[in-house]
Amino acid sequence: MPEEVKLSQAELAAYLGVSLVTVYRHQKNNVFRSYKAGRTVFFKKSEVDSAMCSEQPKKRNHK
Repeated sequence: MPEEVKLSQAELAAYLGVSLVTVYRHQKNNVFRSYKAGRTVFFKKSEVDSAMCSEQPKKRNHK
């Protein structure tokens, strides 16, 4: 069985083409599930891909 691909916060930011701040915000808002191994935080690539496919953009009400 193949090993699950794990991405660090910096790798995830590069993979998605966003800033680290955006990754931190998504992590805080539970958009992506994060895991810890000691002091290292990582994300499973398959879960990130699933979240990106199912994530619906939020509508904003501008006044």
